[in-house]
Amino acid sequence: DTTLIEAPFYVMTKASGSAAPRQLLNGGLSSDQARALTRRLGAELARLHQVRASDQRLAFMTPPAQPPALNRVRQYRDALAVVPEPHPVLEWALNWLRDQAPDSNGVVLCHGDFRTGNYMVDQGQLTAILDWEFAAWSDPYEDLGWLCSRSWRFGHNDKEVGGVGDKADLFSGYRELAKKSIDPGKVLYWEVMALMRWSIVALQQAQRHLSGEQASLELALTGRLLPQIEFDLLAQIREIEGGR
Repeated sequence: DTTLIEAPFYVMTKASGSAAPRQLLNGGLSSDQARALTRRLGAELARLHQVRASDQRLAFMTPPAQPPALNRVRQYRDALAVVPEPHPVLEWALNWLRDQAPDSNGVVLCHGDFRTGNYMVDQGQLTAILDWEFAAWSDPYEDLGWLCSRSWRFGHNDKEVGGVGDKADLFSGYRELAKKSIDPGKVLYWEVMALMRWSIVALQQAQRHLSGEQASLELALTGRLLPQIEFDLLAQIREIEGGR
């Protein structure tokens, strides 16, 4: 509304606490706080996923034209096609994601970047969820897979939920509010999708630096993460295939 101060504006609320993963994961939580926080994260996702595309307040957001998993595969394949050098691991993983795409669980409002680092905690209590710029209509499992991705455990790989907690607690918190169970296999599939997305982001950020568009040490270092992400992709798919 530009009529009040002759410019667009928005109102923010100040939240206490910190979103820093290093602070949160390295002694910032007791075991009881970590379990409670993990359950709360599940409940918050379940609450968000109650919002459906039929909500006319969000009519400006376009639902995907095809099942969300296949929609993401198409988007990432298109993004990979403009990268000048070949990446056979990513091509192979995209084929796997296409061939193994599970049935859609409907289209709901997804945060798009729900992970450790994008929520704030004060004395073990969740105080805010940040960074909504990737919010979109998608499969609810996309948010669950992103939160559980190896990329967002920050070295605490024994805690599959953002380096904080265990999937059993996350799923319990989700189920309690959503009144529906979580399929662990679908979460694993969307964890692979999350690694694919992070691979594409790493490639795109590296290209921004290498092309001279934006000289940035941070962008260059993100690009150097790609071999580890590719290794995680192969390991995740092998784990899924080995469990069948």
